[in-house]
Amino acid sequence: MSRASVAMPRKRRGGLFWHQSFRFFWFSEASSALGASVAVITLPMVAVVNLQASPMTLGLLTGAVWLPWLLIGLPAGAWVDRMPVRPLMLVCQGVNFLLYTSIPVAHLLDVLSVYHLILVALLTGSTRVFIKIASFVFVSDLVDRDDLIEGNAKIRGTESVAEIAGPSIGGAFAQAVGAIGALFATGMSFLVSMLCLLSMGSSKSNHRAAGAMDQPGRGKLRREIGQGLKFVTRDPYIRTLTVSGAATNMALIGFQTIQMPFLMKDVGAPPAAIGLLLTSMGVGGLFGALVVRRVSDRFGSARSVILCELILAPFSLLIPLTTSGAGLVLMAVGGMAVSARITAGNIIQGSFRQAYCPPYMLGRITSAMRVLRYSFIPVGALSAGALASLFGTRAVAWGTMAFLALTSLILMAGPLRKTRDFPEVPVVVLQP
Repeated sequence: MSRASVAMPRKRRGGLFWHQSFRFFWFSEASSALGASVAVITLPMVAVVNLQASPMTLGLLTGAVWLPWLLIGLPAGAWVDRMPVRPLMLVCQGVNFLLYTSIPVAHLLDVLSVYHLILVALLTGSTRVFIKIASFVFVSDLVDRDDLIEGNAKIRGTESVAEIAGPSIGGAFAQAVGAIGALFATGMSFLVSMLCLLSMGSSKSNHRAAGAMDQPGRGKLRREIGQGLKFVTRDPYIRTLTVSGAATNMALIGFQTIQMPFLMKDVGAPPAAIGLLLTSMGVGGLFGALVVRRVSDRFGSARSVILCELILAPFSLLIPLTTSGAGLVLMAVGGMAVSARITAGNIIQGSFRQAYCPPYMLGRITSAMRVLRYSFIPVGALSAGALASLFGTRAVAWGTMAFLALTSLILMAGPLRKTRDFPEVPVVVLQP
């Protein structure tokens, strides 16, 4: 069964909101994203407040969340292509619920340790790998090709809202019931996510996964992983987007590494102002999600990506100009533009990949792209930290933001500059 044959309800005002299965999936993703966003602040808070963790321990805690992408990212994509995705997401959300609620239980039994927290971070980071790949594949089965941008925009916009609200909600919970209690609430968000997935009932959206055993290319795991990597490196569109994403990640993580000392020491911004600045960046991402479909419909999908890059990329240079007082506006405007650029670009590019890539390979292609992109995250972080110790954080802010602005040239060097809309048929066809 082709992806276009998925049953869709008749179009009504409100778009995909009237698609019952998508609506439950959307709510599931919202609850999961909010829980993950709250955990970003509550997990380190438990480490500091309850276990007096050192800065090195906090670094290990952060690293444990990202490490699974490098360890299991490639085979995870092949595994997702082999199995029904909705049951897989159910299992992963259930595991997250058990892992996060195990921390309050261990605290009550007086056996909580930093090793427990690191293990939770590592295991939830592993489930996140599967959830991210599986949910991306699931959207391509759940909605019609013409609705992919709307579906991805709704999910990405909700994630932006979660990123804005999560730290505030986590802080409020921690203030009211303590960091341990806030983590219990985090665990409950994944239980809600499970219930939403269960509420979808049986759905034709599992057709790709249900028939995965019969799809071409099914064989040894190493061969399947190789096919995903081969598609990413050989297809000119996917290759260009992967290289661009890797360079963008390196620049963004480089700045995020020195962001706090830059704002606190170089700029002299108070903590409350820093919180507002970070929130404004999330607002920029939400704006990008809200307007992306209109822009894509008017100018074309590929051309819209180029326009977002060329128009918004220069605004990143406002960030290193930030000063105290009224000068903080430069950071807010630059941050919103960067966030809108990244979010809008990711939505269009993600929708293109869902419609373009062979359905039976979508999981491993997605994992290959993410592993290649995420492998540059530690490079950006370590380079920024080392350079900041030599030249200062403002110099690194200039370097990372200038590099981020220049990453738009990577897309201009690829086939996108000659294209109005992304193609629907792969340029590279791999033999099973």
